[in-house]
Amino acid sequence: MPPTAERWAIVDLFGHTRLAGRVTEVQQFGATMCRIEVPAVDGHPGFTRDAGGASIFAITDITEELAVGFTRAQQPRPVQRYELAMLPPAPATDAEVVKPVCADCETEPCFCDEAVDEDAEDGF
Repeated sequence: MPPTAERWAIVDLFGHTRLAGRVTEVQQFGATMCRIEVPAVDGHPGFTRDAGGASIFAITDITEELAVGFTRAQQPRPVQRYELAMLPPAPATDAEVVKPVCADCETEPCFCDEAVDEDAEDGF
């Protein structure tokens, strides 16, 4: 098939993963990789996965219609829930951080503990 022709395929990847979509060859990180553009179906967004040659077990050429049908039946997701559960929580932004304000002096930080010495020569 000429390099400019559109190619649709089922790609069998390491980790018992099968994806169907439009496949192209891309250069990334000094290596040639297989880009799989999984189509959006039934309200599920499409996504793109790049795979290195060593992680590919098989590529089966199919039509676009078969790729959409395969994706509909398999319902692959770009990220699995168990992967998200392992991520640490995102750091809070300044807008989300509630800083305590002193009830007496209404400042943050509190200056109530700094006693005013009226006998000091400079007035402080």
